[in-house]
This record gives sequence, C-alpha cells and structure tokens, in this order.
Amino acid sequence: MNHDIQLGKRLGAIAKLITQHQPYDHIWDCCCDHGYLGTYLLSHFSKQNKHKVQINFVDQVTHITEQLCNKLKQSPFSHYEVHTLDARHLELTKNKRHCIIIAGVTTTGTLKILQTLLNQHPNQDLDFILCPTRGQYDLRQYLIKQKAHLIEENHILENNRHYELMFVRIYGNNDQNVCKQVSSIGKFWQKNNAEHLSYLANRICHYQQEVLDPSKHDALEAVQLYSKMHQHICSTKI
Repeated sequence: MNHDIQLGKRLGAIAKLITQHQPYDHIWDCCCDHGYLGTYLLSHFSKQNKHKVQINFVDQVTHITEQLCNKLKQSPFSHYEVHTLDARHLELTKNKRHCIIIAGVTTTGTLKILQTLLNQHPNQDLDFILCPTRGQYDLRQYLIKQKAHLIEENHILENNRHYELMFVRIYGNNDQNVCKQVSSIGKFWQKNNAEHLSYLANRICHYQQEVLDPSKHDALEAVQLYSKMHQHICSTKI
C-alpha cells in the first residue's frame, strides 16, 4: 500500500485545515469513497508522538468499506476504524473532541447528516468541515440558524468545478457566544479575482433560474446578494 498519497486541491485543503488545528480524539471521514483523505491523515498523525488520533472511515456502501479494510490491513497503521453505515448515525463519544468531514455530497445530503447528528448529540460541541458539491447558499442559511461559529472558509476551483470549503464549530450550548458567524454568501471574495468572478456569475445564473420555482423562497435574495458582490469585486480599484 502506497502511503505517500498525493491529494488533489480540494482534499489537500481539507487536510491542511485539520492538521493545522489542535488535535482531535476522533476524525470522521464521511462518505469516504476510496479513503484517500483518511489514509493521508493516518500517515500524518502516525508521525505525531504526543497525541493519538483515531481516523474513522465511514461509507454505507459495503464493497467500498470492504476494499478499504483490505488495503488498510496491509498498512502499519492501527489508529483507525472502518464503519459501514449511514453517516447520520455516527456514535460520537461524549467528552471527546470530534471533527466530522462531509465532502463530495450535495447540500441536501449534507443537511440530512447535520440535522440528524445535531439532534442525536444536542449537548456536544462538534467541529465540521463541509464541502458540498452544490447548494452552498442553502447550507449557509442552515448554519446561520444553528449559530455556527466559522473557523475558516475558502473557495476552491478544481477540475473546472467550484467548491466552498467551510470549517465550523456548532456548540451544544446554544447560549455560547459565537465569535465569527457564517455569512450568507461568504467573505472570502477578492477583488478582480478571475476564479471568484467566474463562480459568482455561475451562482447568479443558477439562482436566476430558481427564482422561477415558487418553492425556492430564498432564490431572489441569493441573486441580489451574489449580484451585489459580483459588482463589488469587479471594481477596478484594488
């Protein structure tokens, strides 16, 4: 098994977020697919002698987890566990620090996982790294309602696809003061950044189409916010 895994831009950004922050007791790589991210993290944390982190690979597709188990058995790593289950049903031990990664899933799927986990673990402080394939605006509205604390956010362009990466903490105690709130469309935008302008144009076009659907109540507001930001960062003044 090759442990020198080269991650792509998106997974590399997620790995960087985790390894730069305080160590967790458990990291959950949900909907892990081939397990590249989790294996990279296993290799990284195996070199840290101070704190042992358990990497949890989670996927509900049996043949994926079976193949992953076989690969990991050939590795020198021991601080891991492979779970064949729906990510909504993670067993999050109390009094332990958990970071839950949900990437490569639509916002609909991401929200189902988030809502269930928060309902099942109402008194725990949980960190989430979220990178949905689409529907970021709806996810942000949910995080705002949950009073999520924003640790870090970024925009990533990989293989001509736009992603928003959000690292948030949701406190079990709703009275906890949130230092930095999640915003409706993000605050990572940079003036005259071609990638950001392209992404904003994409979002505007998408939500202009959704305005025609009566069930999409927030579509008009989304169009207005993205349009205003597009106009702002188009400024010739930097």
